[in-house]
Amino acid sequence: MTEDGTVTFEVTAFSRPATWLARATGPLGRAVQYRITTRYLQALAEP
Repeated sequence: MTEDGTVTFEVTAFSRPATWLARATGPLGRAVQYRITTRYLQALAEP
């Protein structure tokens, strides 16, 4: 946290599909994961 109250952080994440079903989704599964992550980050950015 900076003196003006701004909070900055960095998230690094790695994932591997754990089940055959997750592996079977391929690019679609990655797209869904990306969308969910984007929504989390948008929620953090809202005042």
